[in-house]
Amino acid sequence: MAVPYFIRNLKPQREMRTQGRPVLQVLRSLTWLQWAHFWTGWLAWTCDAMDFFSVSLSVTLLQDQFHRPSNDITTAITLTLLFRSAGAVIFGLLSDRFGRKWPLVFNLLLCAVLELGSGFVQTFPQFLAVRSLFGLAMGGIWGLASATALENLPVEIRGIASGVLQEGYAVGYLFAAVVNLRLVPETAQTWRTLFWTASGMSVFAAALRAVLPESEVFLRAKEAERKRGATTAKKTKVFIHETWVMLKGHWLLVVYSVLLMTGFNFLSHGSQDLYPTYLKTSKNFDNYHSTVATIIGNCGAIAGGAIAGALSQMFGRRLVIIIFTLLIGAFIPLWILPDSFSALSAGAFCIQVGVQGAWGVIPIWLAEMSPPAFRATFPGVAYQLGNMVSSASAQIESRGGDNFKTTIHKADGTTAIVADYATVQGILIGVVAAFVVVIVAIGPDNHGAEFEKHKTAFEEGGGRDDAIIDDEEVGGVETVQVTREKSPDSVRTDEKREETLVAACRTGWDLPDTLHRRLVAGSTCSFTVAGLQLATASYPNATTTPFKQKRYGTGEYDAFVVSTRTNRVWATGSLFVCGHHGMETLRYTNGLPPETMLNILREAHVQTLVISKRVCRYWNTLITNDSHLQYNIEFALSGLPDHPPQSLPKVKQLDILRDHAYAWRNLEWDHWTSIRVPQLRSYHKRLAGDVLGIRDGSVIWLARIPSGRLGTAIEHWSIQLDADISIQEYKMDPAQDLLVLVQKSRFAFDSLRFISKINTQRRKRDANQPGAVLNVHSRSLRTGTLHPDAQASSYLIRTTTAAHCPAEFQFMQILDHQIGIVYRVDCLVFNWRTGKKRLHIEAEHTSSLAFLDDNFILLPTTTLAPLIYPYEPAIVVYDMRTHIAERTMITQATYHCMFELPNGSQEVDDVDVFSDSRHISTSSAFPRRQTQLDSVISISMFYTKLIKDGDPDNYVVRSLMIYVPASLLRKHIKRSSSNRSRFTWDTWGLADTCVNQYSAYPHHTEDLLLSGMRALNLYTDGSDHFMEMFDFDPARVAKADNESYEDEVSDVEWSSDVDDGYWNETALQTNLPHLYTWRPIPDEVKDMYGESTVWYLTDDAVIAIPQHETNDLETIHFYMF
Repeated sequence: MAVPYFIRNLKPQREMRTQGRPVLQVLRSLTWLQWAHFWTGWLAWTCDAMDFFSVSLSVTLLQDQFHRPSNDITTAITLTLLFRSAGAVIFGLLSDRFGRKWPLVFNLLLCAVLELGSGFVQTFPQFLAVRSLFGLAMGGIWGLASATALENLPVEIRGIASGVLQEGYAVGYLFAAVVNLRLVPETAQTWRTLFWTASGMSVFAAALRAVLPESEVFLRAKEAERKRGATTAKKTKVFIHETWVMLKGHWLLVVYSVLLMTGFNFLSHGSQDLYPTYLKTSKNFDNYHSTVATIIGNCGAIAGGAIAGALSQMFGRRLVIIIFTLLIGAFIPLWILPDSFSALSAGAFCIQVGVQGAWGVIPIWLAEMSPPAFRATFPGVAYQLGNMVSSASAQIESRGGDNFKTTIHKADGTTAIVADYATVQGILIGVVAAFVVVIVAIGPDNHGAEFEKHKTAFEEGGGRDDAIIDDEEVGGVETVQVTREKSPDSVRTDEKREETLVAACRTGWDLPDTLHRRLVAGSTCSFTVAGLQLATASYPNATTTPFKQKRYGTGEYDAFVVSTRTNRVWATGSLFVCGHHGMETLRYTNGLPPETMLNILREAHVQTLVISKRVCRYWNTLITNDSHLQYNIEFALSGLPDHPPQSLPKVKQLDILRDHAYAWRNLEWDHWTSIRVPQLRSYHKRLAGDVLGIRDGSVIWLARIPSGRLGTAIEHWSIQLDADISIQEYKMDPAQDLLVLVQKSRFAFDSLRFISKINTQRRKRDANQPGAVLNVHSRSLRTGTLHPDAQASSYLIRTTTAAHCPAEFQFMQILDHQIGIVYRVDCLVFNWRTGKKRLHIEAEHTSSLAFLDDNFILLPTTTLAPLIYPYEPAIVVYDMRTHIAERTMITQATYHCMFELPNGSQEVDDVDVFSDSRHISTSSAFPRRQTQLDSVISISMFYTKLIKDGDPDNYVVRSLMIYVPASLLRKHIKRSSSNRSRFTWDTWGLADTCVNQYSAYPHHTEDLLLSGMRALNLYTDGSDHFMEMFDFDPARVAKADNESYEDEVSDVEWSSDVDDGYWNETALQTNLPHLYTWRPIPDEVKDMYGESTVWYLTDDAVIAIPQHETNDLETIHFYMF
């Protein structure tokens, strides 16, 4: 016999349970605004409970005040519950239409006014009238409070947050009981004091909510509507229409929710409203002991709600509710049968664990099953309609007490026949618990629903369950949808769980920019780009975006180069690298030039392209074979003419667009040279300039690659470090004969403040707080002895990172006499000659820093905008002289375009600055980099599949793309243009441009190495291994051609492959001259070619380092050219 689906589905299926981060990690990642929204919602619900239970705790005193029986007094409770439904409808609709903030503020103030008025009434009819109006105000609180608290939290902790939120009700009851126990007997106004105190609490909650901003969901929706030009009347009309759409589609869910909340409200009100009266009447307790027992019961309620909420996140909402409801039935005898205070208090504790444990799951369960756009109205109305049906619970118990009697023995020895509330409550709660178990078991489940990603009720389509918004529809950007069929195992990943890789690389080094590192899918690796150590992470896909870098003092911009392909990153020059684990979305902002958006690649698995509203121009060559993208992307309509400018002299034309016909002659390549390595076991390899270094413990083996042809043997030597030096990191600068060694000092400051906790939380520190100490040694790269320019053999650099924490270096970089180090959360810049610290920045989640010049650094971090999009990457251009960040760029959206870091120790946006004018060293300006065209051209590779004869896998076209600075190309074109009005260069702010080189076709590209203006491709064809070189250096091309271009300009023929130099306002499509060399990999090194070999490319050689499973290095191979 098949088990019914609703039984099999009690525990959520695997596809409904997202594998999120650990709870503690999520809690630490919450911003203060998320905490504030949650606790504001909790406080509002707590005040609501305190206001309501003021009557329940004062029944006996109210009887004496108005000379009425208990049945009449409980009528006030019934009227309050009856009118709550109308309040839920009114304030719920206001909240879903106008936002969470002001409807909740007004609602709380209204509750405060009516609660205050309850304390001033003089007659019983006045009391009933005020409590009826109070029910109207009270009805709106629960829906607004739960929406405010839960919709801004990550999915992983909504279960436990739901439990804590719901137990605000028990805490409110507890507050009211404490006031009733301690304050009421001490004042002449007695019961009125309790009402006035509750009123003051509501005013405080309203003031707190008023100072906090609106919910992020509504801020996004309002901004989107504003940009669409929607008026208030139109939004109201849309809201009414979407409400009708929701009701038509979910009327059965409405009925179910009302029945569900009827049962739950009978559980809570049946076990709480007359509980003090039950203890006083049926158990002969005095007011003190009945109040204490009530407090103990509410402690159980608080515990049960928090535990059940957390369990529901793992085991499902309905299953946890059923378990805790069954606990209610198990503890009913302990709740009603004993006569002693201790036993009855234990019964109250246990029964409330079950009641409020089941209730603790209700806020998140109702929010998940509700129509997402109406998650304030729907849960609130369902809750209050159930309240209305159960409003007579107190009167039912009171009337039942008139029919069930019991005999009690008073303290004076007499007996009395009183109402048997124990039997009445036991029967009522038992029947209701059974009803709740049944109705919960057959209910729906939408575990882990991301309702915050749904459209709001005043947006068109909000009434449909499938009206999901794009995360990137914020910040004034347009969205272009790219349809791509998802793979079966693809899942929607939470934005906050995406691992992020950020790096900034400096251009203009005199040393070769050599880099080639592989990102292997599913593995964890740490790799270096242009001397910068990037964060360690796992990436099946990596994408890159150029970074717009200003050359300070000149007003011009340098060129940048990036190239991307699945599982690999290639780059030369400056770049901004951003990769996401399982990335399906590519983000882009106004902060980066649209002309440098190179990531429209199918290999990057781009699902959505977010483009700037200000400029919409893309590289049409990257989407030549994608008709869908061609249809959706607006192409530029102006640009260069179809042919190169004919007004320029032939020599100048040739400087811009050279034909490849005269550059076919090959360079000679010399043989491989191998060097025996003295049994090194290490992963610590460094390549700086023409020096390769490999460290094995206290030994550093170094080799210098000679320039030009291989005329002499490769020089290599070893440095034996001192026995007492335990290196954490080392760095080389051959230009200064410098070897920098960094170790964590054995000396640590004597302090107990950092012993008790892990040093990962945000803290405010001053410059005198203790931390770890880095011992920095400046040695000669040649001898390993003290560097002649260093003033001391070593010096200590104190950090703010706790002394007991392990060393964690992201990278180290040297620029002239300055060293930059990232050590855990510390970013340090100091003088390696004197040891004087120039800059000390504490910034969590910072992976590296990079020198722009002597006074400016790039500081990548992920916590500069924690209130908007936490853990999104940003880059700060930081001035070490003024301590001002000139620009902040965030990939999510253009927020916080600039922020200042003042002098002194002050925390600003999670970045602490420690600067002391007495220790700030002065230095001369770093020499400006060369701006001539040839020094900044670099190479990257692009390939795409072409369909031939209906077969998309028929063949692949690969080409190299050359990037040149737009500022230089602009000067040539503006001088030659006969119609300058067509060229709006100065308004574009171009940082670079591209020449799509269609004459250089790499073969099956497996390993592409880049260095300067050379590209080396290593590939396999069957069992043979080959390498081919593409050299675009003009000097080497001219030398190889053995001819003067100036003498041959009249013979230049323009290629017709790409429309003879067509300019599409972002890319120049043409052919450039280059030298092409091809040859097989020699037999002597063929066996070591493969995945286990690390390759390097310099201006003068190819370096191959075989990797063995034991990490033993025996031979390093050099191939000179």
